[in-house]
Amino acid sequence: MLRAYFRYDRTLMTDLSRAGYRAVSQFVEMAVGPGIRPAMAVVKHTFGEGVRFHPHLHALATAGGWDRSRTWRPLPAWDHGALRELFEIEVFRFLRRKELLSRERMELIRSWPHTGFNVHTGETIEMDDAPGLTRVARYLLRAPLMLSRITYDREHAAVRIESHSARGRESLELDVLDFIARLTTQIPGPHERLVLYYGLYANASRQRRVTDGGAMRIISFITDRTVIDTILRHIGFKHTDTPPLRYHPPPQPCRAPLG
Repeated sequence: MLRAYFRYDRTLMTDLSRAGYRAVSQFVEMAVGPGIRPAMAVVKHTFGEGVRFHPHLHALATAGGWDRSRTWRPLPAWDHGALRELFEIEVFRFLRRKELLSRERMELIRSWPHTGFNVHTGETIEMDDAPGLTRVARYLLRAPLMLSRITYDREHAAVRIESHSARGRESLELDVLDFIARLTTQIPGPHERLVLYYGLYANASRQRRVTDGGAMRIISFITDRTVIDTILRHIGFKHTDTPPLRYHPPPQPCRAPLG
């Protein structure tokens, strides 16, 4: 019922990612303590099996957060039910704010045994598990479709898509124009960012700037020629008395371009 909003307004995917971070942030605060701030990288996805339009998020989040004194506070465990409910509330909140969802329709969705909202958490990746982190990062950034899983039937102008799921290996056959229509819905908008960073991962995070060393500042001016020469030799710079030309003449055209 809600997917159509995201299909025709891609900017809502950014609101969806913010809702995901707010849900995780609220859960961490409830489980660990007030003022605890997690870090989270979110990848916006719009595709499901068979390249059908399916807006959802993939995220890499810290299992805990930092307090105001920059002390790490670990999270005891994730609670899928609580996370799902928080995420559902945040999505309803921004859709209501944008006047896309009436209270009656919201209550209708909440009355269903399965509202369509779901949250899954994988296994925790340890700090020194570089292969595990690489595997998850590749999964987060994967393409909508693997070329090795599609075949084209030129005679019938049809595309067959092979998929692997919990149900086993399945195949879907689509008219070539239907396939193109599904695929084009996955194209991001102009200048759209697919990966977003929140909390300590965000570039604008004040806590990150402090952790990374704070603002840059000038500590000295070096004017001694011997010291300058030593530094230049160390970085492999060859000092010459004659500076190089600032501009170079244009290349000469080839007289016999075809040999």
